[in-house]
Amino acid sequence: MRVYCVGVFGSFPVELLNKLDAIASNGKDVELIVGLLDAHDSENYSWTLDQRAHLLGSLKCVTSVVSPSPSILTESFINDQKIDVVNHMVYQMAPTNLSSHTHNDNVTHNESKSDDSNKQFAVPIDLGIFRTIYYESGVKDPDTLSWDTVWETKGRKNDPSDTRLLTGYDGTDFEPEQFAKRWLGAIKWIEGETVLDVGCGAGFLGDYLPRNGYVGVERSPSLAEIFIRRSNRVVIAQDATSLPFEDGSFDHVISHSMLEYMPGKPAAIQCMQEMQRVARNTVFVGDLRTIQALATPEKYVAPGTFAHTLFQKNDFSNMQELDGFVVSDGWWGGESRFNAMYRKNNILYTNQTIPRNS
Repeated sequence: MRVYCVGVFGSFPVELLNKLDAIASNGKDVELIVGLLDAHDSENYSWTLDQRAHLLGSLKCVTSVVSPSPSILTESFINDQKIDVVNHMVYQMAPTNLSSHTHNDNVTHNESKSDDSNKQFAVPIDLGIFRTIYYESGVKDPDTLSWDTVWETKGRKNDPSDTRLLTGYDGTDFEPEQFAKRWLGAIKWIEGETVLDVGCGAGFLGDYLPRNGYVGVERSPSLAEIFIRRSNRVVIAQDATSLPFEDGSFDHVISHSMLEYMPGKPAAIQCMQEMQRVARNTVFVGDLRTIQALATPEKYVAPGTFAHTLFQKNDFSNMQELDGFVVSDGWWGGESRFNAMYRKNNILYTNQTIPRNS
């Protein structure tokens, strides 16, 4: 069995490697193929290997690397590499009807069709054996996948003292202290001002923000509980689309790498509008993902599947709901990510702006 995974050492829980190892121990040939999506992943690959080398050393399955992986996972790539199963972060083209997929160890791939009457979407190829492998990650069926379950599982399954394992940056050299300082500089924070951190998680970045006047909001109860226990900070387990605060309650509202996990653009936009509502001065949204960050363009991702909610820079000049936000280059991840800033007094501190269409 050939298993293709993107960013497996950083993006997935130890349970995945343990289960693959158990399958290999039971006499089944297993080859783990690691794909890296783009250049910055390749640069960080040595760091990632160092972090997980002790796991690889004990694996009974064979490990190989494909770097970089194709920008779009194609049927020909699957066939050429003789891949049996692929993780849930990668998608293939398939008809909207998923009934032809098998639900056992022998994964059947739908053939892509060009017939316009049978619209093609990208769907996760995590059927068959991966249904069991990814149970700990919250992955069940393509029509019931939920980021909420994934983040709750991260909070329950990982070491609460290692906040990197509780984030989406567990396989990178992302430095939270550096980014927290850049945040404070970007919003022109002055000592004594209040900060609301939306999507604070277990405090990976919040640990480096000023304690006085800090409030965190986190949708996952398990991550919020870990943050409270670790730091004794004010953290509220709450959906960010309905913030429990009066208008203008905080001097600054910040959010980093959170909107991509919202259930679609309408929810993400509602969240940003809520952040605008409760901010007195500034809203800073960092690490927004673009389609370049995903293996398949957003328009091919089937609704309800395990996908990220993606924005493009020009969304902030074309969408009335995002009026007032100005974009700047991302601080991490190259062209695949960018930042958005909103100031109520219209004094904007950004590196690059995109004018609204006239």
